[in-house]
Amino acid sequence: MSRTPRRPADPARAAAEALARRAERLAECRDDPRSHFGELPAGFEAAFHAGARLPWPGPRAARHLVERWVALRRTGASGTMRAEQQAEHRGRSDVAGSSNSGTDLAGSVWQGSSNWSGAFTTARGGLRFSSVTARWRVPDARVNHVAPPGVTGSEDSPPSRRCSVWIGLDGHRAVARSMPQIGTTTKEVFLDRGRREVRCYAWAQWWVRGENYGEVKFEGFTVSPGDEVVCWLALLDPRRVVMCIRNETTGAEDSVLWRSGPKDGGARRDGAEQAHDDPAPVQGMGAVWVVERPTVMYQELLYPLPDFGEVEFRDCIAGLRRADQPFHEVAELRALEGRRLIRMFDQRAEPWRAPRISLPENPVGDRTRLLVRYREEQPPAIPKAAGSPPSAVAA
Repeated sequence: MSRTPRRPADPARAAAEALARRAERLAECRDDPRSHFGELPAGFEAAFHAGARLPWPGPRAARHLVERWVALRRTGASGTMRAEQQAEHRGRSDVAGSSNSGTDLAGSVWQGSSNWSGAFTTARGGLRFSSVTARWRVPDARVNHVAPPGVTGSEDSPPSRRCSVWIGLDGHRAVARSMPQIGTTTKEVFLDRGRREVRCYAWAQWWVRGENYGEVKFEGFTVSPGDEVVCWLALLDPRRVVMCIRNETTGAEDSVLWRSGPKDGGARRDGAEQAHDDPAPVQGMGAVWVVERPTVMYQELLYPLPDFGEVEFRDCIAGLRRADQPFHEVAELRALEGRRLIRMFDQRAEPWRAPRISLPENPVGDRTRLLVRYREEQPPAIPKAAGSPPSAVAA
């Protein structure tokens, strides 16, 4: 049983200091990407290291993926960011009650999780992931018919349900020590006198196993239910990653250059003092597309999941590189071929049960799309009296 992580004496100050050491703003960058298919444009390497571009695809990359891939770029300067001390997006194996402790279920395309729902794909053939993309519409939170939850992120935070949509690298296996990720969160907040609000925001996080690194909000970057966003992240090297988000509905964009270490986020989850400098590089073993219910910061509690309806990920593409290849190039682009699907479950009492509350599926004919649907639990079956005719019960 994991122990509740210790809260720093001044969590806001600790988070701000850690953010200042790890996250950097990026200057405006306007490059000229014109090139023939498969050829590296002149000046592209410099643009990549400035955080303007995803790695350039080599001649083996599928052309229909290349056209979407090279269209993504950053042009404007980064905005400001603020450390958020209410929620944390974790790897599945780091959450108490996770169904499989981050390990694969041999021979199955399905896995279960208490906090993730979506898909992941693993690297093979001597390649490692270095970049990932997706786009989606920010979900709303439908009115739920059950009582408001009692989970709060801090003493002055009202009860809420939360649904986060994001992409990232690694984090799905116990051996993965870190996971850069970027996405959006929809909060269904319950205020006094029965008032209810839906709030949305964009964030980034570099999760590190055993450390207290919460999400970091993009300040001044607004998202609303129904807005279409596109996100991408790319490794400049195993300890530096550029993460970008663009609101296609409003035209706004933002980004951050993030460093993986040193691990300076305060006390460890087991309560021991932090007394070493040990960066946690990305290994590139997997790419993930996830709908999550995040964890309350400094606790082991998961926020209840709102009824988000459905989230459709599009342009789910990841770049892989060889060990001897520079980071500004990728040998192969991959969509959702060979993916594993993750179903989210919840634990309920009276009677005890573990219903599935979020289910993913791949629409037929397009491996770049992933659909994740909220699933409302059916009420427990009531036994019929003797002699009553049988009836079907929803699974």
